Amino acid sequence: MPCSAWIVSGVPAVSTEIRPFRVDVRQSDLDDLNDRLARTRWGVRLPGEEWNRGVPVDYLRDLAEYWRTGYDWHRHEARLNDFPQYVTEIDGLDVHFPHVRAGRPAARPHPRLAELGGGVRPAHRAADGCGRS
Repeated sequence: MPCSAWIVSGVPAVSTEIRPFRVDVRQSDLDDLNDRLARTRWGVRLPGEEWNRGVPVDYLRDLAEYWRTGYDWHRHEARLNDFPQYVTEIDGLDVHFPHVRAGRPAARPHPRLAELGGGVRPAHRAADGCGRS
């Protein structure tokens, strides 16, 4: 498709700028989340079959407690930052993507859109197995 097809109102719809990206959540934001989870006012358990009326309150309470006391955000943040990541703008929206090179010079490119296939975790698994150095 010719480049002119990507121009909307005289402005390119796809930016050529690619910016580095790192996950970096401030500790103050994590502390705020922890505080809000600790102060959550839980509803009562609804009668009937679990999950038919939404997420069971006991499940949510356990999940919130895990996020407060068991989940190591900084460990997962470091894992997310193991791979080079970038952001570019397409049609006015920031699009995030990792860029991982294969360990073999003759390897064919394998574009993966993590957001379309289950998130970042499957992409990390695939990158781990690609023989990168």
